[in-house]
Amino acid sequence: MLPMEVDYRRKKAKRQSWIPVVITEKGTVQPIEYHGSAHIASYSYANGMIAVPIGKMEVKKGELVHVRQI
Repeated sequence: MLPMEVDYRRKKAKRQSWIPVVITEKGTVQPIEYHGSAHIASYSYANGMIAVPIGKMEVKKGELVHVRQI
């Protein structure tokens, strides 16, 4: 579990989302610009993924998130 570097918000919360992230040198998680599954190029910059569950609209700065490294 690592803390978020910034606030993350999404427009819809009807589905679980997997967001590509970078684990920073400070040990925090920074989301990468991502526009959905068609934005596959963003995965080349990521070294991890976080899940945002159904019904959750935002993840606050400092909130601990489970990171799956890729």
